[in-house]
Amino acid sequence: MTTVLSNLCVKNVCARTSSLFSVLTRARIALGLAILLGFSLCSLIPSANAAVFVRDSRTSVQGPCLDVRSAATTSGTPIQNYTCNAGVAQQWFFEGLQIVGIGSNGTTGFNCIWTSGFPAVGTRIVLAPCNAPSAEFSDSRWYYFNNQIVNYYSGLCLDGSGVIGMQATLQTCKGSPSQTWAIRS
Repeated sequence: MTTVLSNLCVKNVCARTSSLFSVLTRARIALGLAILLGFSLCSLIPSANAAVFVRDSRTSVQGPCLDVRSAATTSGTPIQNYTCNAGVAQQWFFEGLQIVGIGSNGTTGFNCIWTSGFPAVGTRIVLAPCNAPSAEFSDSRWYYFNNQIVNYYSGLCLDGSGVIGMQATLQTCKGSPSQTWAIRS
C-alpha cells in the first residue's frame, strides 16, 4: 500500500511539473511572437503616434528634448539633448522595439535611434537606418519603462546629461533627471 501511494505522489508531482512546464513554454512562445510581430509590451506609445521626448519634465516643461543634430538624416548623425521646439528633428515613435525618427517615410525607408557601438556605459547614440547592418551600428532596440528609455540588449538607459547640444549616451539606469524622459504628443 505504501508503495502504491508513493508512486501516485511521484506521478502527480510529475504531472504538475510537466503541466507547469507547458504553461511556461506557451507564455515564452507568446512573448516571442508578440516581439516578432512588432508589439512592445513595455512601450506606452502606440506605434503610429509621433511623440516628443522631453527630459525631466517634472522640473521643466521646456525640456530639453531628444533631438537629431541639425535635423540631418545621414547615417551616424548624433542624437542630442536640445531646446524643445517640436520640430521634425524631435518627432519620434515606437515601432515595436525601435524608436523611429527623422527622414522616415515609406519611400526611402526608416531611420532609428541606434547605439554607435557595442551597448556599454558611455556608448554614444546616433541616427541610422532601421535596417542597418548590426556590424555598422550595434543595437536599435529600446523600450520605455518608468519614464526611462532603456536599451533592450544592455539594460542601460539613454542619458541626455550635459549642456544643450551634448550627444546622448548610454549610462547605468539611476532614474536621474538626465535619464527621465516624458512623452509629449
